[in-house]
Amino acid sequence: LPEGRSVPSGYLRTLVWQDAAQQMHQAVEGTLNSIAAALANYPVSSCRVEDLAQDDIFCLAEPSGLGAPYFRSDLGLTFSAPVEHLPPQRIAALLIEGIIFRVARILEDFQREFGLERVYLSGGLSNLPALQQGIADSVRLTVYLLQQTDASLLGAARLAAGITFPAAAESIKIDAGTKLPHLTAKYGRWKAWLDGLLLA
Repeated sequence: LPEGRSVPSGYLRTLVWQDAAQQMHQAVEGTLNSIAAALANYPVSSCRVEDLAQDDIFCLAEPSGLGAPYFRSDLGLTFSAPVEHLPPQRIAALLIEGIIFRVARILEDFQREFGLERVYLSGGLSNLPALQQGIADSVRLTVYLLQQTDASLLGAARLAAGITFPAAAESIKIDAGTKLPHLTAKYGRWKAWLDGLLLA
């Protein structure tokens, strides 16, 4: 969080590190709730970039309710249309899209509020190529995949403070707009769908 800036409405402020000079380094957090539970029964690791944005079914992939900045426990795992007839691979792609779009919406807010220019993905689900490419194609930011093991907020604070680890400098740029031009259009429709749910 830049010094002197306030946290946008609904987002969380977290103290991640205090250096030897007692300088506090804080982060603004958007959160996705229980996504591992949503993905548990589906083959998300085999989801390919080509599997995304194949239809107009939208998804919220948070079984315990939307996290920050919305905090809506009444909006859990939700699809815009019935999915019971779809194969598990297709549902996995819809869940991944739901995660991509929620992350993209958070990043858009941070870009607007703080002038964010680039984002670094690290650890966990960010190792899925479909997720990496989907985020890169959905935001107007430069997206990198970090090749480091310390993916915590503490690691992020150290990077922000200019304290690097040998592996922290190693990152892979994810090229945007080359594989999923149709995903951007679906993201716009998803935002309108989510906004409608939030008003209901």
